[in-house]
Amino acid sequence: MLAGIRGRLLTVLLDIWRPAAYGMWRLHFPGAGRRYADADDLWRMVHGWLPRYLTTPHRDPTGDLVLPPFGTASDDELKALGLPDRAERRRQVENENRSR
Repeated sequence: MLAGIRGRLLTVLLDIWRPAAYGMWRLHFPGAGRRYADADDLWRMVHGWLPRYLTTPHRDPTGDLVLPPFGTASDDELKALGLPDRAERRRQVENENRSR
């Protein structure tokens, strides 16, 4: 029962957070593009869809950072939100893994 309540609460919060973050991005608030991308990805995953922007890499079992293999946003869409394109994200992850 508690898990169901938590799931519904998360859905309601995301239904508020996602459009609010989008509005802040449209009004050119600093960093709002990243917030919108994070909110949209989480909203999509809660609804059972694949995330679109994949802003955060994850760690594999060896501890290396790995970029997720999917994501449908184009480099132009990522740039419009103020996010690095795929090549830049790949370079960032490689540099982080090398320094580790």
